[in-house]
Amino acid sequence: MPTAKAPANDPFTLADACGNHTAELATVQVQQEVLRCAITAQERLKTIRVEYADLLSLVYQIRKLRLDQTQSRSQKSLIDDLIRQQESIDDLATSLTCLLD
Repeated sequence: MPTAKAPANDPFTLADACGNHTAELATVQVQQEVLRCAITAQERLKTIRVEYADLLSLVYQIRKLRLDQTQSRSQKSLIDDLIRQQESIDDLATSLTCLLD
């Protein structure tokens, strides 16, 4: 009956003859640090996305309250810029996800 073998790249099975796992431990520590940084980056991007959504909501509320006034070019530009910035944040979040895959 065949026995299961650990994958060749499993850091815990790559010890030297004396059982020294120093290099493998270093690899695992680097992987953990990468994951910690990635989680922190994702949380910050999420916060930024929420902040932009709140800001855009406030701008729309201002527009609603000032219906009697024609929008100036700068007001339209502000809204367009906010939308572009929010889309850029979405692109950054997607790029981060792709980097981790």
